[in-house]
Amino acid sequence: MGKLKQFFLGERLQQIDRELLIEQQINQQYDEYCKEREKWTQGEKNAENGTIKEWEYLNKPLNSKK
Repeated sequence: MGKLKQFFLGERLQQIDRELLIEQQINQQYDEYCKEREKWTQGEKNAENGTIKEWEYLNKPLNSKK
């Protein structure tokens, strides 16, 4: 009975680890998204040094330093 319990506990811990990993990946991607969007709004990136696809991906941020 001990090995069966150990097996099920191990499966649950692996599932929690996977969920934590996915959550961390999503948070990291969101942080990168925010940093890139901030570069566009601060004027560090513009049409000359960034791509249109990147600008569209970031929901077309406007440069606030006009």
